Amino acid sequence: MATSDFSVDILRKGEKKMGFLRITKLPNGSTLRLPILAAKGKSGGKVLTVLAGVHGNEFAGIQAIRDVFSKLDPEAMRGAFIGVPIVNPPAIQAVSRNSPIDGLNLARSFPGNVKGTVSQRIAHIVSERIIAQAHFVIDLHTAGVNNTMPLFCGYSHNLYPNDSVIRTQSQEGALAFGAGGADIVVGHTCKPGVTKVNRGTSLEEASNRGIPSIYTESTGGGWLDPDAVSFYIIGVLNVMKHLSILPDKPIVAKPKLFLVGPGYQVVAAKSGFLLPKVDLLDEVRAGDVLGVLVGLFGEPVAQLISEYDGWITAKRTTPIVFPGVECFRLVLDEGEEDCV
Repeated sequence: MATSDFSVDILRKGEKKMGFLRITKLPNGSTLRLPILAAKGKSGGKVLTVLAGVHGNEFAGIQAIRDVFSKLDPEAMRGAFIGVPIVNPPAIQAVSRNSPIDGLNLARSFPGNVKGTVSQRIAHIVSERIIAQAHFVIDLHTAGVNNTMPLFCGYSHNLYPNDSVIRTQSQEGALAFGAGGADIVVGHTCKPGVTKVNRGTSLEEASNRGIPSIYTESTGGGWLDPDAVSFYIIGVLNVMKHLSILPDKPIVAKPKLFLVGPGYQVVAAKSGFLLPKVDLLDEVRAGDVLGVLVGLFGEPVAQLISEYDGWITAKRTTPIVFPGVECFRLVLDEGEEDCV
């Protein structure tokens, strides 16, 4: 299967197929293409799309999709599974968050542009040929190289301000994914002055098409973490059970922490060597010192102080920081108030 026009309709019932989705020609004459792992059940049902490798230094989702695909028996399935383990081959090859070809962050490039740069073309094809076919979308991420996060599953309230049904389906899917061992499930709202709203994500593209969606995070560091891979495998399979694509009953379990509220980033105002004073999932109060920046001789340079009450959901593990670098991320548990 090698096509620029992939559809689950080309699969026979009860078939598993591996192939490539053509994107564009590169200047060296080679063809940029994405690997596709697809399985179609014996009877009709929902289509689950799972993406990974959007950032080139995040690896757990890549292996999880391969492992999920290897476990699927299409004879026992309803509907279909579409897995794209490497959405951003140029970034993967460079082991980089952004594409080395055009410098863009693919996770901020959706819905893309058919005549745009390489990243924009990838986003366009994935939007039109992969996301558009789905009844539910999962985008598997990790914390990357410089940060760490708990086993995390998130969805967005503010992407669906006028469609409570799709928002509820996203929440239910996030809780189903998280039932496999999430430390935290977060329903994102936004709050002026607090939340930096990230546009151009796969979740926003799904929302624009009326498709429920979730994303995941886990520890970073630039290595393949087996616990994260296992969490993602269990989570994807449990969502498939939740959607009745797989016949078994889904696991029902509560995450250690379930928050609904806006996010808040604490960034460095000065350069320095970061000494954190808090850990993941710590509850903090406005005015708490989250970390200290020290200079070359260990002298205090600045304190990083939270302006809000919340829980720590990400922290920087690479101690060298510069002005504007995110050092901590919090979620404020403020309930289901929406904003756009």
